[in-house]
Amino acid sequence: MPIPESLLRQRLEAPKKAHKNALERAKRHEARLRFHGQPTLSEYEAGWAATEFLQSVKERLPADKYANFINLFRFPVQTVSLMEKVYTALEKVFDGRDPVFHYEFTDGEWKDDWQYYQSTELKPGFWRNEAFEAMKTAINSVLVVDLPREQAGELPEPYYYLLDIGSVLEYEAEERGKLEWIAFTQDIEGQEEKKQIAVIDDTSYRLFSTEDGAQIDRLEYEAPHGLGYCPARWFWTTPITSREPELKKAPATVQLDNLDWLLYYAVSKRNLDNYGSWAIYWGFSQDCDYRDEHSGHYCDGGFLRTSENIYIINRQSGTVRECPVCSTRRLSGAGSFIEVPPPGPHNDGADLRPPVGIVTVDRASLDYAVSEENRLSTAIFRNITGDGGEPVNDQAVNEKQVGSFFEAKKEKIQSIAKNFDMARQWAEETVCRLRYGPAFVSASVSYGTDWYLFTADDIQEAYQNARKGGADSITLDILQDQFFETKYRNNPEALRRVGILKNLEPLRHLDNSQAQALFQAGAISLPELILKINFSSLILRFERENMAVTEFGAALEFGKKVEAIRETLLQYATQQTTGGAGTSPPQPPGEGSAAQSG
Repeated sequence: MPIPESLLRQRLEAPKKAHKNALERAKRHEARLRFHGQPTLSEYEAGWAATEFLQSVKERLPADKYANFINLFRFPVQTVSLMEKVYTALEKVFDGRDPVFHYEFTDGEWKDDWQYYQSTELKPGFWRNEAFEAMKTAINSVLVVDLPREQAGELPEPYYYLLDIGSVLEYEAEERGKLEWIAFTQDIEGQEEKKQIAVIDDTSYRLFSTEDGAQIDRLEYEAPHGLGYCPARWFWTTPITSREPELKKAPATVQLDNLDWLLYYAVSKRNLDNYGSWAIYWGFSQDCDYRDEHSGHYCDGGFLRTSENIYIINRQSGTVRECPVCSTRRLSGAGSFIEVPPPGPHNDGADLRPPVGIVTVDRASLDYAVSEENRLSTAIFRNITGDGGEPVNDQAVNEKQVGSFFEAKKEKIQSIAKNFDMARQWAEETVCRLRYGPAFVSASVSYGTDWYLFTADDIQEAYQNARKGGADSITLDILQDQFFETKYRNNPEALRRVGILKNLEPLRHLDNSQAQALFQAGAISLPELILKINFSSLILRFERENMAVTEFGAALEFGKKVEAIRETLLQYATQQTTGGAGTSPPQPPGEGSAAQSG
């Protein structure tokens, strides 16, 4: 049902209290996400979140310590660098092994038009750039599919964009959070100072003029869309709680308090670093009898007075002038020097300390500050990404442990992918319905169910550590397969070749010394040992004398193909044990090949 103009005026004049509170909380939520997740260079840019953070620090520190904290507090805050690493890890959501983007039309002509329109008019980088950025710092945004006021081509030209939650005035939603209508402010093109109020419901787009940016004045534009639903929805699907579906749960939401605490520790640690770098020195106080015979200036506690007992002030700095003798006893570099009373009658000569000394920083405090900062950083990274940053170590590992090495991170990516899947599918279905009408049938959008979560180097390191730890062959197979699939992800021909070679190589996960030990124990034959040691050179010989392993036996079942190549490789190895000449070229089974006789 379209919202009548009279009801719209009422709702804008007195928005629902629950909606007003939800919108305010959504804005404050995003302010905290931006504070830790987006570089800013001043408190003005950081806004409310920085003020609240510093207020919480002020409440837990005495005045002098808080002043020192403020002096060390700088923008961009130190937690931003951690969150950049977090979001780099989460960006793997766009790196799926099995993404699906399928669109069905009643005629192939419309599909061709859609592919062109999608690649040229809908900004291919929108989801990886604008949408991913919104996930980081504007999770409560609204995804809007709109139409231009004037159509340039033969077909409608819909487009989508993300609406900042701060622009929303009022809305109505179903129990599950689906928007029925929404009213928001937007700029008027070419008129920077003026605003208009846009209203979108399940029947039309409307634009109203406004004087104060909060109340509608008169209707300026109206266009029906014929969708039967409101072409606006919450960008993100997952809410913080089902009771308030408007407030969305960003990946960093549950870690905001830990991020505040980490920032507090990081700034506090700088104070310790400062203290540790600029040590406090002490020494026995010494009497100074300096007096300038010409002017009458004399020393009083390290500073000069005139003969009339008035301190001498430096004109340029406004500070009291130091005694030229005492000042030479002070530190020439960074640090502090404190004089202590020497032993004497006033203390019965009981002070037997050395004449000079240094007060060092408490090493335990420094170690605790460093370890706590590292602990918090690691915990936050792991809780958001599922990755603790530690590769499989060189202790014994098994298939279950290696599986968890990948699954923990995959689980986090899955929840993010689900939200992107639903948002993009809804947006593109809506665009297609507006542009093609009944000629559009359906869309299926998925960023995948499996992702390239680690670099090839990371997996290689994990594989080497697992080998050192004596992992079983199944575990090593999993890691090596992941390595090859990641390394050759954009080279299917190389991946095919690797798939054949790993089926040909004997003792796949053993090194040459381990293979020799098996030979000496009688577990393998001499040709098998030679094939293991000279595997790459024998493969090259096979391909020189025949053809590439990917092309050989193309019509054969994979197992028979591998067996035919392996028999020839063993013949090569046997020749090296006997010094024989070349062999006949291999032939597929059924044509007199060595594999057939085997």
